[in-house]
Amino acid sequence: MDSLVKGDVFQIVKNHTVSFVSDSYYFSVSNYPFSISL
Repeated sequence: MDSLVKGDVFQIVKNHTVSFVSDSYYFSVSNYPFSISL
């Protein structure tokens, strides 16, 4: 039971990290041309 809870927490943290990194990546890419035009 304890290991299951730790696994769930790890999964949640991993999912949040992945979504945060991909959001940052797409944000950077979508603003890249704008940065160049500046």
